[in-house]
Amino acid sequence: MGLTMYVGLLGEDMEDEHKEYALKALERINHILESNQLDTHHEPEGTEEDEYWNFMIKYGAVEEFQDLVRKLKKQGDLSFSDATLSHLLEHSASDGFFLPMDFESILFDDDYHLSSCVKIREICAEVARYLELPTPLDELSIDYSGEGEEIEDLLDENRKEGGKWTECFIETLICVVLYQGATVSLNTGKIMVFA
Repeated sequence: MGLTMYVGLLGEDMEDEHKEYALKALERINHILESNQLDTHHEPEGTEEDEYWNFMIKYGAVEEFQDLVRKLKKQGDLSFSDATLSHLLEHSASDGFFLPMDFESILFDDDYHLSSCVKIREICAEVARYLELPTPLDELSIDYSGEGEEIEDLLDENRKEGGKWTECFIETLICVVLYQGATVSLNTGKIMVFA
């Protein structure tokens, strides 16, 4: 069993119970946004022509990445404010939503966590520079395999080049995956989901 990350709450051929859940989630998300004086989100409905981005990882992998970011912040290797880092560090590592919009810090409402994909991309880009990834994140093609096969192949090919990332493969993989999911979210206007 693991964690699934995917982009897009609404699909063309969704079963009624899934669509009902998605619409209720959107209603609650918009209530949280409005109560924080932010614009509401209008989720585009997916079509068969859309490329579907998802990724499955083992439970605990996101926490490992969060721990790395906490360590880098403590060492002074990250320049972000606590408000910006809250989008990653205070977000649940097993469920919640990442919105294709920019806002200052994470939003909470009971068990709903809302983070900004803009902030997630910024954090991941800086962490990737610290990790000395062989290819800048914005130059990697988006991996639609669902299991990170293309990302893992690329990292394996470059392992002999060295870099800090070789010592923390799982954290590096999560850094790349979060960046790519946030990129797809921002490009499509669809929410990224942890489930």
